Amino acid sequence: MKRSGYAMAVAAAMMVTACSSGQPLVDTSSFVVQAGSVIELEYVNYAWVPTYKGFTIDATGNLFSWDRSGEQWKPADEEHPTADELSSKYSKKTAVRTIGAGDVQKYFALATEASKGTLTSPMNRCADAGEWVLSAYLPTDNGRLNRVLIRQEGDMVRENTSSAAKDLAARIDKLALMQRSSCRN
Repeated sequence: MKRSGYAMAVAAAMMVTACSSGQPLVDTSSFVVQAGSVIELEYVNYAWVPTYKGFTIDATGNLFSWDRSGEQWKPADEEHPTADELSSKYSKKTAVRTIGAGDVQKYFALATEASKGTLTSPMNRCADAGEWVLSAYLPTDNGRLNRVLIRQEGDMVRENTSSAAKDLAARIDKLALMQRSSCRN
């Protein structure tokens, strides 16, 4: 009995240490990234000159930049596109670099956990600034992808309140792909 009590105390201390050290509590050691999964950082602006561009990390760790040169993406359902529809969004892409497998596994594990989070109410912050949107697209059982909003800044501001979403956003920010909007919460 004393040993099991000791083991529980050690486990509790490890959890407190993990929480206080800023380490995520999402276990990524056995997480498998599903083919078709994508993390996207997108900038869209309809003011002056239509702009649709961004960066994408795919399930194998390829980081691409893409620019639709003003051509709007129009899938049947933006929140649940098919793989082909999403692929067409990135038709004008350029390889940037490869992200390590461990980081990719962690990103998608966090995105999967963030899919259970809730979103704040949308709030207007700016006008004609455009929107910087960080999302993940994760496969579903019905053959479509499910868009998980992580963070949106600019003209409209909202965010996923889960700790996994905040952790993922901080990790993507460290990649320094785009300058963040000055229109935030």
